[in-house]
Amino acid sequence: MRNKIIYIIFTVLITSVLIFYIGTLASSFIAISKAIKKNSVIELDYYIDSELLENNFEILFYDFLKSNFDKKELNVSFLNTNFSGELNENSRERLIYFISRKLSKDFSQTDILLFFYFNSNKIDSYLKKNILHNANYSFQEFLLDNNAEIEKDYARDDINEFNKKDIKNELNLFEKLTIYYDNFIKFTKKIDRSEYIFLINPHTFKLNVQHKSENYIVLLKLKGMKWSIVSIDFKLNNHLFD
Repeated sequence: MRNKIIYIIFTVLITSVLIFYIGTLASSFIAISKAIKKNSVIELDYYIDSELLENNFEILFYDFLKSNFDKKELNVSFLNTNFSGELNENSRERLIYFISRKLSKDFSQTDILLFFYFNSNKIDSYLKKNILHNANYSFQEFLLDNNAEIEKDYARDDINEFNKKDIKNELNLFEKLTIYYDNFIKFTKKIDRSEYIFLINPHTFKLNVQHKSENYIVLLKLKGMKWSIVSIDFKLNNHLFD
């Protein structure tokens, strides 16, 4: 009898944990996907750990730049501008540090991240210009140079969020369940299109997704009742060097 009770308790605990993991992951994944689709800075920012994302981006940029600068020779061409030459060790380390710090700060900002998600063909230009300008090149200058715009209409986002909450409150139970079911089906389809997704430790999921023919490895970390984006890894050699 005692063993049976222990077995039941154990089964309930395991089931509860699985439901918690799957439920919170599914709801976070769906919310992140919807925020990206809507190009909503506010909604996506809620699911981004900017501090951890910035740290991981800095490691990504620093390691890549350092491995490519080991020959002490840099040659980057962009339009009619060319920067080449031999760098001593001190100059190389300082250049790598400043560029990696600048890029990590930029790419960890939700509005900039969303801009390059929809304009991934411009990443190449932005990275090279930062190298050519020794990291003294802002994202605002980049927008002006490219006659581009970025949506930062937070007031409109707030209104949309308020209206969305009003609409949800008016829905009956059946309509709410239908919406949750449809979102779950979309979630399973997105997972199916992903190369892989798995738990690498009790609080971190690793997801490999493809966007515009490029693979991105995304880490989601459990933060209370939600999963936050803490790392985005992609092949920099596709953007920095020809």
